[in-house]
Amino acid sequence: MSKICVGCLKKKPNESFRRFTKKNGFAKHCNKCENIMHKFRRMALKMEIIDSYGGKCEFCYEKRIEFLTVEHKNGDGKEHRSKVGKTKVMQDLKRRRYPKNEGITILCLNCNWSTRLGKPCQHTSMYKKRLLEDESLLKTIANSNRVCNVSNRYFALKNKLKGCV
Repeated sequence: MSKICVGCLKKKPNESFRRFTKKNGFAKHCNKCENIMHKFRRMALKMEIIDSYGGKCEFCYEKRIEFLTVEHKNGDGKEHRSKVGKTKVMQDLKRRRYPKNEGITILCLNCNWSTRLGKPCQHTSMYKKRLLEDESLLKTIANSNRVCNVSNRYFALKNKLKGCV
């Protein structure tokens, strides 16, 4: 037996459709079309959540949707997932109309992973301020061979260019 998929309008065997207990026992869309629709709905939900929480990474202001993630500031993401289910966090946020006071933020993957490791994200002004205030750290950076070699090459190139102009 075969059936026509409502999504792609192709005639496919019944094995290509999920089983239901409705009229003929099969879904309207084939498995491939169901997967595409599921991905589309999930991406639309992600875009909606990201827009409601600012539309960009809190630290580096990255706006590309592929790089952005929903993050729990207080570190209570595991509790939230255990309450609502592993894959239902975004649906829960939408159902509760995107609560602003629960410590949910948007981070890009780089900022997210750097904060997960317990270190401050390099994009935060607090980290930059601490870096500038900590003289010993600045001396360590200045004394490293890599930085010295790069700066020496930069100044040598700059002096060469002065002679050309």
